[in-house]
Amino acid sequence: MMQPTALLERSEQAKAEAKAIATIIEQALRPQGVRVKAKCSAGRLSLLLESRQTPSRQRLIPLVARQLARLQLDRRMQQIYIYGRRMGSRSVAWGAALRQSDTSASRSVRPLNVVSRRALGNAHADEDGFIEQTRLAIMQAIGCETVLVDVELEGSELLIALEAYLHPFDAKTYVRAIQQALTQVDLGNLKVAKLYYRHLKTQTMLPIKAIVLKR
Repeated sequence: MMQPTALLERSEQAKAEAKAIATIIEQALRPQGVRVKAKCSAGRLSLLLESRQTPSRQRLIPLVARQLARLQLDRRMQQIYIYGRRMGSRSVAWGAALRQSDTSASRSVRPLNVVSRRALGNAHADEDGFIEQTRLAIMQAIGCETVLVDVELEGSELLIALEAYLHPFDAKTYVRAIQQALTQVDLGNLKVAKLYYRHLKTQTMLPIKAIVLKR
């Protein structure tokens, strides 16, 4: 098991890397009036592009892909998700996914805005996209930068872990926001969402609530 000090160091390193990536890409997109936010987590890079008007997916994704190709990202960061939204909006207008090995090829970009659990089947890549969209929707709903969100699928169950260094952690304050976020996602045949709290220092997992999902 990774020691708490190592976990903290990895977390700080990921934050620094995300900030550097966001700064470089934002400089390239400055003529389009686009701001960039980035998050690195578990081999996954998420980029949020914001502008006064809804950002153009067709125009911006090739630009972002070229910048990512030049950055020579850590090879462990294989999954890359790009989202666009208008400034001030709480919901994304579109999303796209690509792998690091394909960042130089615009044809590799896969749209995410129509991804749903019902349409997934057994496609692992689409499942990754669904998980990332659900995670982003929950993070936007809870609106707390000190709380991280991890989402996994296990059969017909959706597992949601809220991660923080807070103790005690008042999880009940986030339940309603998460329930609201889940109504914005097409959950298909999923039957229940199980909420947990994971303390990032001790890695202790505590159950919060099981939410029966309405179809």
